[in-house]
Amino acid sequence: MDDPSNKDSLDELEKKLYRRDQAVDFEAFRSRLSHTRAARPGRKEPARGATGHDQALAVEEKESMSLMKKLLIGSGIFFAIAIVLALLLVLGTVPKTTSDSVDISVSAPVSVRGGGVLSFQVTFKNNSRTDFEYSDITVDYPDGTRDAVDPSKLMPRHDETVGPLLAGESVTKNLSAVVYGDENEQKEVTIRYDYRPKGSASIFRREKKFAFSISSSPVALSLTLPREVNSNHEVTIEVRVASNSNELLRNVLVEALYPPGFDYKGSTLEPVVAPRIWALGDLAPGVEKRFAISGILEGQEGDDKLFRFTVGSAKDSLGRELSVPYAASSRAIAVRRPFLGVSLTLPGGGESPWIGDGAELSGVLSISSNLAEKLENFHAELSIDGKTVRTETVVANKGFYQSASKRIVWDSSTSDSLGSLAPDETVELGFGFDTTASGSGVLDPNRTITLRAVVEGTRIVEGVGREEIQESVTKSVKIGTLFGLGARAVYFAGPFPNTGPIPPKVDTKTTYTVIWSLTNSANSASGATVKAQLPPNVDWLGVKSPASENIVYNPDTREVLWKAGTLPIRLGYGSPAREAAFQVALTPSLSQKGTEPVLLQSSTASATDDFTKRPLESIKRELTTRIDTDPKFVSGQSFVK
Repeated sequence: MDDPSNKDSLDELEKKLYRRDQAVDFEAFRSRLSHTRAARPGRKEPARGATGHDQALAVEEKESMSLMKKLLIGSGIFFAIAIVLALLLVLGTVPKTTSDSVDISVSAPVSVRGGGVLSFQVTFKNNSRTDFEYSDITVDYPDGTRDAVDPSKLMPRHDETVGPLLAGESVTKNLSAVVYGDENEQKEVTIRYDYRPKGSASIFRREKKFAFSISSSPVALSLTLPREVNSNHEVTIEVRVASNSNELLRNVLVEALYPPGFDYKGSTLEPVVAPRIWALGDLAPGVEKRFAISGILEGQEGDDKLFRFTVGSAKDSLGRELSVPYAASSRAIAVRRPFLGVSLTLPGGGESPWIGDGAELSGVLSISSNLAEKLENFHAELSIDGKTVRTETVVANKGFYQSASKRIVWDSSTSDSLGSLAPDETVELGFGFDTTASGSGVLDPNRTITLRAVVEGTRIVEGVGREEIQESVTKSVKIGTLFGLGARAVYFAGPFPNTGPIPPKVDTKTTYTVIWSLTNSANSASGATVKAQLPPNVDWLGVKSPASENIVYNPDTREVLWKAGTLPIRLGYGSPAREAAFQVALTPSLSQKGTEPVLLQSSTASATDDFTKRPLESIKRELTTRIDTDPKFVSGQSFVK
C-alpha cells in the first residue's frame, strides 16, 4: 500500500510550486539517500547529524578538487611558457642550437705509412638560421704525432681560431701532421668545433672523430737468437734496426723486455738505461744499425722464454724514455734441460763472486746427471787463470793440480769413485788456493781470477749407440781493494801548535791534534767517509788541515765527519796516504785523575769498491792521552795529574 505520509508531502510540494510568492525548500522534500550514494560536487554536508561515512566522502571530495586545481594551474603555466618560447624563436630572439646546427665533414685517407704525412680536409658548415659570432677548432692527434713542417717538434694537438661564421655558410681547413706507429696499428683523430651563436652568452660544441691505420712501420726491427738453449747457459741476441722512412728519424731508442730467468751480462752498445734501453741517435733514410746483447738464461725443461724489443722515438731530448713505438718484435727461446748440470759455488755468492785482496779462494764444482743412462768415462777439468793465484797453494778434493797447464783434473785416475756417474747422481768437488796481496807489490787494477770447468763423458743409448756428452761453466772472481784507516793523536808533532800541560792536569785545558789517514790499493773507491765522536769533556776547536778537506762537526751528536770522497789506486802504496787533521781540547775531570782519558771514540771509515761494487770498512780503536805515536812522547805523560 501507498504510504499516506508520502502522498501528503507531494501534494504540499505541488501547491507551493504554483505559488509565486512561495520560496520552496527542496531539501525538505528530498528523499534520504542510502550510504552508497556519491555526493554531488560542491555539495555541503550538514555538520550535524551526518554519518562517519558521509564525512569521509566529503574529505575525499575536497582533496580531489585541490589536486585538480593544481594540475590545471601547472598546465596553464607550461602552455604559456611554450607559447612565449615559440614566439621568440619565430622572431629570432633566442638562438636555435641543435645537433644539426653544425655539420662537420672530413676527407682523410684510411691508412698512412708510419713516419709519413697524414693530410686531411675538414669542412664546418653553419646549418642554423643564426650567425656564429665566434668559433674555433681543436684537433687532438695520437701520441707521438709531429709537426709536418718541423718533424723534430711534437704536436699532440692543433688549435686554430675560425672567427665568425654566417648562417648557411661553411669554412674548409686543410691540415697535416707526421704520424708514427707500429704496422697495422689503428689510430684516431678527434676534431672539436666550438661556437657562440649571435645573441647568446653560451659556447656550444660539436665533435667528430675519424680513424686511420698505419700501413707500414718507418723502421724494420729484427732479432737473431737461438731457438733453444740449455738452462744456465749464455745467450747472444743480435738486434738490427733499419730505416724505411724517407725522413730523418730523430732520437731513436730500442727498449728490451726480458723474460724471468735472464741475467743480463753486457752488450756491444752501451745502454743509456742499463740493462734495457739503448740510444741509436738519429736514423737517416736507408741506414741500418746493429748491436748484440749477451746474458745467462735459466729455466726449467720445456720453458719458453719470450724476449720482446720495441724501437721508437725518445720522449724528450734526454733520450732515456721511449715515447712513440715504431715497431716491435718478439722471439721465444725454448729452455732445454742440460744432460749434465754443472755449477761453480764461489765466495760472494750469486753471479758476481769476489774475494778480498790477498784472501784465500775456495769453491765447489757441483756436477749432477740428468741422463736416464749411466755416464761412463767421467772426466772433469777446472782451469785457473789469474796473476794473483799462488799456484803452489792449490789443493783439490779427489783431484790433481797440473801446474804446467794450471788445471785441476778429476777422473778415475785421481779417484776410484769418479769412473762413472749414475742417473740423478750428484758429486761435489772442492778446491782452493791463496792469492797474492797488493802489499806484496802486485798493484794491477781491477784484478780477476777466471775459472772454467768442463765436464765430459759417454752415454750409451739403446738403438743409437755411444754419444759424447760435454757441459761447461765459466765464472770470474773479482778481487777487491785493500782499504785502510789510520788514526793517531799527537801533541808535540802535527800541523798545529798545541798548548796546555803535559801530563794533563785536572780542570786544566790541554790541546791535542788528531790525524786520520786513508790508504787504498788496487781499485779506486768512492764515497769515502771517516767518522767518530768526541767524549763529553773534549771540545772541538774548529781547526783543520789541510783547509781543502771537508771535515765537519755536529755539536748535537758530537760527531766529527770527514767526507773524503773518491780515493785513487795505489794510495799509500808507493804514494803518500791521504791525511786530514783537526784539533781538540781536553779538560780532565777530578774523576779522571790518574787515568788516560779518551780523546776520540773509535773511528770508522767506509767506502765502496768501484770494481767489485762491494762496501769497504775499516775501524780503529779509540784514541787516548797515550800518544805513543808522537816521537817526543815520554812514558808517563799520559796520566792525568
